[in-house]
Formats: sequence, structure tokens, C-alpha cells
Amino acid sequence: MPHYALICASSHLTDFAGDTKVEEPLTNLPNPDQVGGLLSKCCADAWHIIAVLAALTMFNFFGIYFGLKSDERDFDMCVTLVEIHCWLNSLLVGWLTARHETA
Repeated sequence: MPHYALICASSHLTDFAGDTKVEEPLTNLPNPDQVGGLLSKCCADAWHIIAVLAALTMFNFFGIYFGLKSDERDFDMCVTLVEIHCWLNSLLVGWLTARHETA
């Protein structure tokens, strides 16, 4: 048997075979049984784009509103803590000064 006959007979067993064509599925088309196909059925109109944008806009405005309220509350808490710290610091300085003067 010549060597080229052996190569031709075994070429279908390798990944480099040029004489066979592998059947590939059509992956770029939506399948009605899967999620992409269901979305293509329900999204035939453009109303869903407006609905999603409106929902994201409302979510954004609620986030801004509650974020500003939270920042205001945190700022008030920070101011209160600074006032307490300054008051305690002045008490400590006064106590140390009075103790130093009596000694």
C-alpha cells in the first residue's frame, strides 16, 4: 500500500482533515424555546425600551434622593461627634491646667 493511501484513509480521524465538513448549529438565530426567542416574541414593539429607561431613571432619582438624605444625616452625626470631641478636649485641657497650677 502506498503511503498516500494510508494518509487519505486516516485523514478523517484528525482535526486537520480537509475533506470532511462538520455540521455546526446556527447559533446566531433565536430559538423560540429559549430565552432569546422569548424576548424576540415579547419585544416586537419598542415600548419595552421606554419602560426600561423609565424604570432606570426612577431608580436613579430614588438613589439620589435617599443618598442625599443619608449624606445629610451622616454630616449632622459628624458635626455632633466633633462638638463632643472638642468639649471633652476642653475639659481635659482645663483639668490638666488646673492640676498643673495647683501642683
